[in-house]
Amino acid sequence: MYARKFSKKVMLLAAIATLIVVAGILWLNTQKNTTTALTALTSGQLEFESDPTSSAILSGFTAKSVVNGSKANYDLVLKMNEKSEFTAKAKVTATNVSKDSWDKLVFYVIPNVFAEPNNKMFRDDAKFAIQAIKIADKQVKYTMQDDTLTVPLQSKLSPQENLTIEISYSFQVPRDGRRYMRIEDSHYLAQWYPMLATYMNGWNKNPYNYNNESYHTGFGDYKLQYELPAGYTLVSSANNDPKEATTSGQVEIKNVKEMFVAVLKDMKVMTRKVGDVDIRVWSRDKDKIPAATALDTAAAALPFFSKNIGPYPYKQYDVLVDGVVSMEYPGIDTVYGKDQFTSLYTTHELAHQWFYGMVSNDPFKESWLDEGFTQYTTSLYLRNYEYANRYILPEPKLSNLPLSELGDMDYASSLYALPTLKFKELFEPLGIEDRWKFLRTYFEIYRYKQVTTEEAVRFIKHYFKMQDDTFFKDWLKLD
Repeated sequence: MYARKFSKKVMLLAAIATLIVVAGILWLNTQKNTTTALTALTSGQLEFESDPTSSAILSGFTAKSVVNGSKANYDLVLKMNEKSEFTAKAKVTATNVSKDSWDKLVFYVIPNVFAEPNNKMFRDDAKFAIQAIKIADKQVKYTMQDDTLTVPLQSKLSPQENLTIEISYSFQVPRDGRRYMRIEDSHYLAQWYPMLATYMNGWNKNPYNYNNESYHTGFGDYKLQYELPAGYTLVSSANNDPKEATTSGQVEIKNVKEMFVAVLKDMKVMTRKVGDVDIRVWSRDKDKIPAATALDTAAAALPFFSKNIGPYPYKQYDVLVDGVVSMEYPGIDTVYGKDQFTSLYTTHELAHQWFYGMVSNDPFKESWLDEGFTQYTTSLYLRNYEYANRYILPEPKLSNLPLSELGDMDYASSLYALPTLKFKELFEPLGIEDRWKFLRTYFEIYRYKQVTTEEAVRFIKHYFKMQDDTFFKDWLKLD
């Protein structure tokens, strides 16, 4: 997610005012450097062939990634009526791959926070209700509080065993839900289904955070059957989305962290084939200029990242340019298209397909690991560090603090800007190609694994042959 994190709190008004004052300067610098990067890419100046031996530099290094003890595959059904009301059914096959026996299942159910009258995220146009939860065709009891659904098990689920739980529910999307929201007649369904939490010596479930990604899920397989009114188009994380409006269908995707779905109306699509990937940018007529910018940006950056970090794993890449906050999902991103930073947002969210989409981390506890690597990748590609320089606070908090210990003004500074500037300092003596080689090696080692701060530090120290933690002490909390 791009840290254009404007909450409605008064404390952010000063930051917004500052952004307005410097917008022209940032825009000129961003556009100049974006043009430089795209021109260099076209002429071949920035292209580096993938080095199959790049990880040879890690001789004697063995990755120690986090093992998630829960595994989930999803069979989803989604139906929408003419009143924009949704009914859904989620069949979740949960497998216990931990060493513990489970006496319950724990899910994120984020739509519920907008529908609970006592929740500070309550929206009066949001609705959410569970009709039934069944295991082995028998209704079971459950508790729901905020975005946490807990389902006690009648008998414990032993290691390596699995069960299928069926959750039937209904919902209506609010007009102001940040990621999960409605704009005109289009619906952006972020985290719209019950998502099994990760299990790490216990269920790893933290409270919902409106400004940042507080949900953490493992990799799973998804199937979706849908029924829509005439005139709507479904766009999702899947590889086989329909190419035009259709009232029903089935799509699927494997080995992703979540499945985003958008149900669009009155939006046009621009397409471009880049290698084997179909890039599709969706927008309204009034946003066709930023949409064209997003298409050009993605068409240049995607093959570059594929060569210099690692292969893009999907057959299509969708960008939704609308008033939704810029945000990453597997195979699809939303890009805020209402200001002059479209190229910046598009590049950042695309880079998340590698750092978040394939190299995983806990975004509640250690969000810097995806946001920091992503923002550094963005700055390196665009040859522009203005964002980091602008948003770094005079006395920034440590980057690997959990979201609960960061204030609204700390997010951009500690999670995005500080890691970017520290990486810039570290890589300053290296040539451009060697900087990309570092990112490529890191990606190769941790693809489809979960990284922690401790492991990232261990990797960097080995890579650069550091003898101690001096480089990290002023910006990371180390035990």
